This record gives sequence, C-alpha cells and structure tokens, in this order.
Amino acid sequence: MEPLRWEPRFECGDSVIDFQHQVLFALVNEVHCAAIEGDVGPSPREMLAGFARYARMHFVREEELMRATGYPDLEPHRREHDALCDEITRLSAPDSGVEVLDVCALAYDWLVQHIVGADLPMIEYVRRETAA
Repeated sequence: MEPLRWEPRFECGDSVIDFQHQVLFALVNEVHCAAIEGDVGPSPREMLAGFARYARMHFVREEELMRATGYPDLEPHRREHDALCDEITRLSAPDSGVEVLDVCALAYDWLVQHIVGADLPMIEYVRRETAA
C-alpha cells in the first residue's frame, strides 16, 4: 500500500478542516511507515490510538459547523464519525488479531470516501447557509 497523498479534490475550502484532514492523512501515513519500518518510539498500535483521538477532535469541529447551520444530515454524518473512531479503537487493540497495515488501509479508504462523499457536500451546504 502506497502512502496516502493529499489531492486537490479533497479540499473543501475551509482552511481549518482542510488542515485537519491533511493531519489525519499524515497520521495514518506515519502509522503505516512505523508498521513497515519498525521505527523506534510509540508502537504503531499506540499511534493508531492517537489517530483516533485526533479524529474525534476534528469531528467535533465538523459537527459544530453542522449544528450551527442546521445541516439536515448531521446525525448520519455523526454516526459515521463515531463508527470510524470506534472501529479504529477496537482494531488497534493488541488483542484484536488484526494487522496494523490492515487498519491503515481501512482508515485510508474511509478518509477518502468520507471526505469526498460526506464532507464536501456538507461544507457546500454550510457555505450556502452562511452566505444567505
């Protein structure tokens, strides 16, 4: 699996959210590299837990935006956030029996699909509502 690369198609135009998304990509890439190279320092599983913590913080920002503008799909969007964090936390446990690289692949896929399929439409809605 190649490291996930940030692409312009992931940009939503909100500088804070775009930055936080880039940090999420970087965190998964760091876990991936640590799992392959065996870096000294925190274990890849500990790093996955850090990814989940950062993701939860990021999701709070998104959910505040949705709440403030009355985004109609807030609850399904929030459930997606919760599901990812719960899954990453569960799979990153030492006794999960799941390889760290498989968890990285799940996180990569989820990030791309969620940003393109859920975050970009949400930010477009937020822009329309705040411009009105």
